[in-house]
Amino acid sequence: MYPAFIHTQTTARNIDHAAIKTYQIPSLILMEHAALKSAEIIEQIANTNQSICILCGPGNNGADGLAIARLLQPKYPNLYVVVPEIKKMSEDEKIQFQMIQNLKIPFSQNLPNVTYDIYIDCLFGNGLSRDITGFYKTMIQNVNTSHSTIISIDMPSGIDSTTGNVLGCAIHADYTISLDCYKQGQWLNEGKNHCGKLYLVDIGIPQILHQKCMDKIKILNEEDIHLPNRPLNAHKSTFGKA
Repeated sequence: MYPAFIHTQTTARNIDHAAIKTYQIPSLILMEHAALKSAEIIEQIANTNQSICILCGPGNNGADGLAIARLLQPKYPNLYVVVPEIKKMSEDEKIQFQMIQNLKIPFSQNLPNVTYDIYIDCLFGNGLSRDITGFYKTMIQNVNTSHSTIISIDMPSGIDSTTGNVLGCAIHADYTISLDCYKQGQWLNEGKNHCGKLYLVDIGIPQILHQKCMDKIKILNEEDIHLPNRPLNAHKSTFGKA
């Protein structure tokens, strides 16, 4: 089982940065791992005859969404991508955007008037630090009221990754696929209600980076618990007194 750590927004971002700078793992490689693992889970949730709309913000969470679109396209013919801010894309997102254009995956800068069966939220992820307003607020409100299935990648957009507080407005996801580690805000305040069912996926970041953190919280699994065998004739005093 993949070790489950819980980190604050800052620690999670520092770990990602260290994997790229210290261990020389290209960000596009980590992104591809994230997209592959996310696509596997999405395929468990979505039927191939369902329509999918992927919402991609102007950063690497949006780039994850574009990579996911590329991987899902062969199995999901009714797939659409929304990329509101093409001019503000990160460098990695520009590369992913070029690929979906080459593959003729349909996209626009605005949310279509039609309702999709499934929305994949890749707007802001782990990096959000200010309230959502304007265009994005309207988009999130429309998606939340669609009665469609919503899958968030890493964090429901609008939830503070550390506190779990709502920043202006937030996606109310049915499922959240957390990349590399759980985020503290997924377990606190409104975050828990907005995440829906949580998944955790390994994107190839070295585990030593988690283990070195001073503020780490690790979720125990069966491999971490070692209870001694107790003799059948034991009683409560056999093991000491409190």
